[in-house]
Amino acid sequence: MAQEDSTGNEPASSLLWEISRSDVSFRSYLFGTNHLVSGAFVDTSSVMLNCINSADVIITEVESMEIDTAFLVKAMTMKKNDYYSFSDPDDEEYMVNFFRNNPMLKAFADNYFILKPMAYWLIYFYSNYVKGAPSDNTGISTLDTYFMTEANKRNKELAGLETMEEQISYFMDSISINSQLAILLSTIRIKREEMDLAKNTLDTCYLSQDLSCMSTFGIFGSRFRNENSLFLENRNLLWMKKLPSYINYKSAVIAVGAGHLPGEYGLLNLLKKQGYTVKPVRF
Repeated sequence: MAQEDSTGNEPASSLLWEISRSDVSFRSYLFGTNHLVSGAFVDTSSVMLNCINSADVIITEVESMEIDTAFLVKAMTMKKNDYYSFSDPDDEEYMVNFFRNNPMLKAFADNYFILKPMAYWLIYFYSNYVKGAPSDNTGISTLDTYFMTEANKRNKELAGLETMEEQISYFMDSISINSQLAILLSTIRIKREEMDLAKNTLDTCYLSQDLSCMSTFGIFGSRFRNENSLFLENRNLLWMKKLPSYINYKSAVIAVGAGHLPGEYGLLNLLKKQGYTVKPVRF
């Protein structure tokens, strides 16, 4: 059980939430991660340690970060009847020139049509915000990996809400090629300093545990509300079909991206709709 707040006052918002229900004898905890934040953010928290120690199962977005290479290549490759449709010829010229000047994308400049636009979006994001980042400060899924590592270290059951293959499929197949192209063009047109500012603002929201602030950001930007919904909200609805089978019968720590927590179709509200009480916990 998490240690109670000694002040007697619940925080107005938090990344850590206690889940309970009158007809369920187990208490579980939901924690919102940041895929680019180090596990050092929580590894000194006695409250978090108590949550993990008392849990029967640790639940993360994916149980393993491993992915089949052949599947990944197939998922990223354009299908036979798919094609790039530029509404403005200047868009194609801009994208090709951008690719030629980007170290991670230049190999695709003359044959960009082979892969889906979202594949390039992921490569661009990886090259800008993950590759080469200091391991003690940021890294791909470091905070998520912390919970996986703790589960294995403490011989806890580890469960994933989806496979890596399913997660990649959401990127590559849930959004139309035209929308993927619009997202890619919008992203590469943003100036690097503006992108850095947006990321720093989001990080500030996260570190201050302000879910309302975080809910104003979408993974693909504010222009693409429908696409953000497809990627976040639809997955939340699928996850809520799985979570009760764990939290009704076991004590669980659930660690998923913080963007999945707030909003009408966020996990916090969906849990409430199923009769659970969710309470913010200071950690």
